[in-house]
Amino acid sequence: MMTPNGHQTGLACTNCGDYGWTSDWQGYQYSKKDPLNDDFWLAMPNTFLKLATNAALAAGFTDFYPDACLINQYLIGTKLGAHQDKNEHDFSQPIVSVSIGLPAIFQIFGDQHAKKLLDYELHDGDVMVWGRWRVWFIMVLSH
Repeated sequence: MMTPNGHQTGLACTNCGDYGWTSDWQGYQYSKKDPLNDDFWLAMPNTFLKLATNAALAAGFTDFYPDACLINQYLIGTKLGAHQDKNEHDFSQPIVSVSIGLPAIFQIFGDQHAKKLLDYELHDGDVMVWGRWRVWFIMVLSH
């Protein structure tokens, strides 16, 4: 992964599902194929589908279907940039984020006009349902 300005992100990533979230010098986008090998992404495991669907349901999204699963591995000391929900196909649907491993501060932009950053400390096993400048639900599975 690289940022649109050409910097490496300091993380390893892959995707599964109908789409994968990718980046290059042109920006961030969803793609049906892996740009590294031109293969379709692997199917999303049923356990991932169930976890995302159940978390979205708990947040009030009854018709949620997860069509992309981005899997990031951050190196120790890597800082997470602020997350924005601006490349999704359907802004009425949430993003479900599952944290595994070390705790980290997950930042999202708050109100779109104020551009205020919101910080959420996530731990191993936390599931967050968010999108369009807000968090609807955080489920703590462990710790």
